[in-house]
Amino acid sequence: INATNNYDAILAAFRQQEAQRTATFSPLTATPDAQFDIIVLHICSLSWDDLDAAKSLNHPLLSRFDYLFKNFSSAASYSGPAAIRLLRASCGQQPHKDLYDPAPAECHLFADLAQAGFTP
Repeated sequence: INATNNYDAILAAFRQQEAQRTATFSPLTATPDAQFDIIVLHICSLSWDDLDAAKSLNHPLLSRFDYLFKNFSSAASYSGPAAIRLLRASCGQQPHKDLYDPAPAECHLFADLAQAGFTP
């Protein structure tokens, strides 16, 4: 993105880049040793700072995960849009005004995971 000090151009370039972003999921292998679980934990208005203040960063539940994503942003200041962005995680970030419009089928994270063989 080459738009130094032009915030509108930076945002437009970001939106253009995100509109092209997609994630795909490979089908699960039949080999039991290669299979794994995915746990999505989305708690309304709970941040890592909140867990730190509650002295719960090392909670036993969190220590059981092989991968724990802690350095990301939902690009939302409140939980409704954050949850929508999570549910549409297979595609890039949409402008806030588009979050309440129907999303393309390929953007639905849980449908994509189900198609790859994951079950609830």
